[in-house]
Amino acid sequence: MGGRVLPSDHLSHILGRESHEPTDTLELGRCTVEALAVSYSQYNRVFGVLCDPDGSGVGALVHDESIVFFAGLGALAQHLLAQQRFVPMLYQDEGRLTAGWMPWLGDAATADRVRALAALMPASARSAAGEHDPWSNMQTVLRGVTDAECRRVLIAEEMTDTIEGRDTSDVQVAWLSGLLGAEVDVPAVERVRTEMVRRVRRWIGSLEDRGQSTSWRLLLRLNEPLEEDLKDVEGPPPDSVHWSLSFHLQNLDDESVVVDAVDIWAFTRDSVSIRGLMLESPQELLLGELGRASRFCPELERALEESEPIEVLLGTGEAYRFLREIKPVLLESGFGVETPVWWDTPSGRLGARLKIT
Repeated sequence: MGGRVLPSDHLSHILGRESHEPTDTLELGRCTVEALAVSYSQYNRVFGVLCDPDGSGVGALVHDESIVFFAGLGALAQHLLAQQRFVPMLYQDEGRLTAGWMPWLGDAATADRVRALAALMPASARSAAGEHDPWSNMQTVLRGVTDAECRRVLIAEEMTDTIEGRDTSDVQVAWLSGLLGAEVDVPAVERVRTEMVRRVRRWIGSLEDRGQSTSWRLLLRLNEPLEEDLKDVEGPPPDSVHWSLSFHLQNLDDESVVVDAVDIWAFTRDSVSIRGLMLESPQELLLGELGRASRFCPELERALEESEPIEVLLGTGEAYRFLREIKPVLLESGFGVETPVWWDTPSGRLGARLKIT
């Protein structure tokens, strides 16, 4: 593509240029810009120098709004660290299990601050090819700075000495091996990895006070067995018949807006708009809510063993227990629950009790 890149209005003013080219000759296009890669361990130091208000650090440097934005993002990460708002995490990707430190954004005040910052992201901060999503860019930086700073302190304190020589078949030692030093890989054997991830997800889910931090909630929908599964059944369904308890996210402002788990796992962005309503980090929210709900419904733990859970299958006895005992507790705890229409009628409940008990 021919042509040249024009300076911004701010730079044009500094250069003494009063106007741009005629607007009918301007067009958007891709260009290659030389850049420097800054490691997260040096992130705040570099951006602190670039944004030095008196210019003593780098002289008469003219910087774009994106520099100020990313410097502010680093400052937010430092604020969260100072407030001790960070947690250890496990990541599983294509068979590789890694550990890291991530910022905790689960409270309402922090979530609002991050959303406000995302709304202020300048276009130049998300102009890289394929990287246009504000939240995805912000999350990458916040996690990178948080992880690097935590490791810097732990390495300086020689915390790896606390597990030196200990058997990494112990899942706690394996997890710490990926947290306390520069190494991120978790040396856990294959047979315990799923259980490790499940426990961490459940723990992370239990940390969040969901009611104050999001406008979405977990919706559990109990679906009756398929007709084909009952065609040879006479009398009450046997316990071998499966009832699907499917997973969804439901908007609290408009409860008609429901997103199925199968669609959530298909999302490629960390922030999506559903009928004009923003849904941030849907996959993490779903897993966290499932972990929180599993405290009341142990059957959900089976779903947490999967990397992308969409449902859990219940036997007839489990389904009846869910309807009779677990549903009221889940509703009181802020979850959404949908059940077959006959369950909410007095005659339906009586019939179910006579047939199943």
